[in-house]
Amino acid sequence: MAFKERYQEIFSQIRPAAAWEDPEALYPGKPHTGITKKLVCAAAAAAVLTGACLTAYAVNLFGLRELLLPQQQEAQVPVAPENIGGEKQTYQADMISLTGYGDTPESRALAEWQAFLNTYDQDGAIISRIGNAPTGFEEDYGPYLVYTQEMADKLDEITVKYDLTLHTTMLILGSGEDLTEQVGGDFLGENRAYSAYMYEDGTLKFDGEIDLEAYGHLDYQFQRCVRGSFSDMILNIINVNDYTEWSYVTESGVPVTLALAPHKALVIADLPDSFVTINVLAGTETPTDDIFSHGPLSAQDLERFADSFNLSVLTPALPVSPRQLDVAEQQKAALEEASRFYQASGLEQWQAQEFFAAFANAVEADDRQAVAEMLHYPVEVTFWNTTAAGTYLVYDTAESPEAFLPFYDRIFTEDLWWNCIMSNRYDKERAHLTAENGMVVSAGGAIRFAATQDGIKVLSIQNNAECSVRQP
Repeated sequence: MAFKERYQEIFSQIRPAAAWEDPEALYPGKPHTGITKKLVCAAAAAAVLTGACLTAYAVNLFGLRELLLPQQQEAQVPVAPENIGGEKQTYQADMISLTGYGDTPESRALAEWQAFLNTYDQDGAIISRIGNAPTGFEEDYGPYLVYTQEMADKLDEITVKYDLTLHTTMLILGSGEDLTEQVGGDFLGENRAYSAYMYEDGTLKFDGEIDLEAYGHLDYQFQRCVRGSFSDMILNIINVNDYTEWSYVTESGVPVTLALAPHKALVIADLPDSFVTINVLAGTETPTDDIFSHGPLSAQDLERFADSFNLSVLTPALPVSPRQLDVAEQQKAALEEASRFYQASGLEQWQAQEFFAAFANAVEADDRQAVAEMLHYPVEVTFWNTTAAGTYLVYDTAESPEAFLPFYDRIFTEDLWWNCIMSNRYDKERAHLTAENGMVVSAGGAIRFAATQDGIKVLSIQNNAECSVRQP
């Protein structure tokens, strides 16, 4: 999908320290001590009156440099932004932690985990051997890229050292309303959230957009990391020296750090029990034809954007409710099933459902040419033929859709339609499908298809009259 590829490759993303889409671009560094705890406590002592409560927020004394991971990391970007699959240039990027400033346990733990990753499986040999196979660490370390016992032991060591807990359950949120309900109030205002998820302690992430007054459309990524948990989320900011930073108090009374660069912008809020980072996909030199924004972003635009959120709603951070934890477990089971389906077939479930729906609909419409074109050629056709001399099996080969059409009626019988296809079909868009041995099994086992070099194609059909289509 071109949009997703451009999203991943052109823009620096909020992402786990070992992101699946580009693990080779992530090289960890050494722990960063930063400013003393005394200054951190002094900053947190400043208070802002919001509504009827007195809530302590950290005053910005730090800036982006107090979020930097100790070591730059290698990243890539297309030479021509419009050519996603083309030539790429490599550069050394500044990466920041999204877990908190300076000497917090969360930031120190992340830096130590990054330092370990920098020296582990550097050539990718271990992960290559594992491939798509289950590792056995999915249950206890699902939110993290852990695929060996050595990695699991190191992560356990780090979390014990800094008295942090690992995330255990992720709740996928279907709408902005679901998100605000979980948070405990409407902090979004005119913003629209999608692709949202939340961990059991209230740590959350979503992609968002807004039609910003006096500016226009603007896309962003929103991340809140709740203190006390280990989060491996980092962000590529390219070059810290590109940013102009200033302190700002939002209309909801929350002090934030704003940072504006030619290519992007950031809104950072150090809340009493969590750390919020908003990665804004526009900067001072963003082109006017950009697909993620309305073009160049000014300091005033960034301040208006920060004002569009009621960040005071985000503290205290509420954990996911027990009822929703049950929902999250159901979602987890569904995701695990989807993963198993992909591992067994090489196809996503939605791809398989989409293909079989098109195939069944073509059979129902008696669109023989369309059905024939969905087969993988050459095919061997077997059928019973009755003549005056008797009944016997015929084996023939069809090299093309046109060559298959004369056999169509022998294969696609009323019995195949009603007792195989329809009896295993929920509706026109969904059917009962299973995956095994690199194929998808449908119609109660009568029809099997798979991903081929020519796209998704039907490999075999077997009707109850013992007529079949198979690969030679």
